[in-house]
Amino acid sequence: MRKATIVTGVIAAMMTAVNVSAEGYGVDLTASPKADEVRVGDRIEVTVSAVNTGDELNNFKLYFEDQEIYSDDVLEPGETAEKEIALLAWERDIDSGGVINVSADADELEEPVTAQIHVTVLPGKEPVTDENGNVISEGNPPEGSPSTGNSAPMAALAGAVLSSAVLLRKRK
Repeated sequence: MRKATIVTGVIAAMMTAVNVSAEGYGVDLTASPKADEVRVGDRIEVTVSAVNTGDELNNFKLYFEDQEIYSDDVLEPGETAEKEIALLAWERDIDSGGVINVSADADELEEPVTAQIHVTVLPGKEPVTDENGNVISEGNPPEGSPSTGNSAPMAALAGAVLSSAVLLRKRK
């Protein structure tokens, strides 16, 4: 069995970088949000990137929470796998701290490389008023959206976000 050295970090609203290495195998995993804070109903956009810093990695995968967001049969030394994900900020994310968990795994790694970032989630959007102070728009998301706590649209949203908000790149 290989002994893995894992260095982890949790940095609020900033890029989080994690490295794991074991007997010739290495991965640098980074997760960086595009904004340090969002409001309920806004999109949280995060770029997840992994660089192979060691020998060839087979059956390489990136995950958001427990969902696979990227896979490659072989990630060559020096090659980068990158994926952009977008999530909807929910009211419950205010209390949970907007925690986002990502990970990378490959056959040669003893355990997955994990990273956790926090994006500050603020209450719903402020109402929009005209010059006389009359409310033009409530500002809060409509019924069935994140501020209601209704999670029914979440499954559909997660599928749509993961399939449509993708930017998949492999670089050397």
